[in-house]
Amino acid sequence: MPAPKHILIVDDEPVVCMTVKDILTSFGYQITVLHNGLEAKECLSTQTFSLILSDISMPGLDGFSLLAYIQEQKPNIPVIIMAGLADPQITQRALDQGAKACVEKPVKFQDLHTLIETYI
Repeated sequence: MPAPKHILIVDDEPVVCMTVKDILTSFGYQITVLHNGLEAKECLSTQTFSLILSDISMPGLDGFSLLAYIQEQKPNIPVIIMAGLADPQITQRALDQGAKACVEKPVKFQDLHTLIETYI
């Protein structure tokens, strides 16, 4: 049996992290949760992930800065952005920077699962 796909969740909202983690774990993914872009950047220097789910608005290093780092250092890892509000400019900027998709919070988990399966 293959090892589960490892997904990194980066979001400064603990409730979002735990909810997304619980749902994705039930789908069979291995999950790591971090609460800001600086933690994620540090973690990415030592670990590999199948996919990254990242919030945009976070203290320290925001989602756009984290996305730029990932595109430069780990371009083979797909990134899905989670945004608190449906803003076409945020979505377009994320896609222009290399994100595979942008989903609105609260996340629709079946849609998220479909996206994850598409990119890993």
